[in-house]
Amino acid sequence: MSEINKSKGYPNFALAIAEGRTVHDAANAAGFSERTGYRRLEKKEWQDAIQEIRVLMVEQTIDFMSSNLHDTLETVKKLMEKADSDSVKLGAAKTILQMVIAQIKQLDLSRGDETPVKPEKKLDFRALSNEEIKLFLTLMAKMQGENEPGS
Repeated sequence: MSEINKSKGYPNFALAIAEGRTVHDAANAAGFSERTGYRRLEKKEWQDAIQEIRVLMVEQTIDFMSSNLHDTLETVKKLMEKADSDSVKLGAAKTILQMVIAQIKQLDLSRGDETPVKPEKKLDFRALSNEEIKLFLTLMAKMQGENEPGS
């Protein structure tokens, strides 16, 4: 990976691709042509670097979620119990379900293993597909935005 660190536009291109941007947009952000972007994506060291960035993004998201999950669930649970409006109660219930679904996805049941991962086992996020990573990050961003002051 040290060789690609010296490449023009390395951090901008790799991060943009890891975030799910198009090759065209990522190459523009990095200051080179779309064709150069495709050539870089053909190289294993670039693929590995981008996957490493994705893994770090997912790990940071999970750390954030885990550190705030209990408080968030308690707040939503109180809202669900005390709200006068049925639509507020329904929204709170949906939020709890979304959080549970995110935790289930974290267990990586999508590979056909019906046995949940043991808590002491470290999850291998490299096994997640791009679509699963995008879905997870979208859900996390939505949940974070809903918990921000003024949201």
